[in-house]
Amino acid sequence: MIRIVSAALLVLVAICPMFAQRSKTAHVLTDEQWQVLLSALEIEDWSAAAEYSLKYMKQLKDEDTEGALPRLRYDYIFACAGKAAAGKLTYGELETALKGFVGKAVEAPSRQMIANCTGGNESMNAICFNSKDHDLTVAATNIRGTTIFAFEYIRLQDKFDFARHQGQWAIMDGTIKSIEINPNVLRIWVMRLFLESAH
Repeated sequence: MIRIVSAALLVLVAICPMFAQRSKTAHVLTDEQWQVLLSALEIEDWSAAAEYSLKYMKQLKDEDTEGALPRLRYDYIFACAGKAAAGKLTYGELETALKGFVGKAVEAPSRQMIANCTGGNESMNAICFNSKDHDLTVAATNIRGTTIFAFEYIRLQDKFDFARHQGQWAIMDGTIKSIEINPNVLRIWVMRLFLESAH
């Protein structure tokens, strides 16, 4: 099931990432490493965010004792889309960079759940429950909402009473079914991300 988080927990997550550990082992990220990545994402330094998330993924490899890889994968995909939108990565390079992520688990950041999204600013970066073809949708954008980095289409693994949790915040994970780069090479929206078996 989608994990519901309270407003108080959101503040804590913003200050200290959920997966942060103080251990210095090779397979666990430190508080400082998470903070560096979070800071790069917050100031929309997409090149730095992509660099750090890729570096940390390589560091953890397949021995991810804290379950950080899904979040790092999502951060990397998001940062690469940001680079493409800023013209720092061609769409061909973007497609190559993300090719190996199909079939991998990702975890998105916490977002508010909204029924009947209208497409306005309040719908940006929200989990929407008004899609006919998918269980949930998200328009993942930059902070100003001027560029859609990914239209996310989500199929849930189990039924979920969305109406009961309307307005609450949730963290969602799933497996990437496919990634479709915008064939028109428009910077107003970059790609479509299809997730399945989501919780």
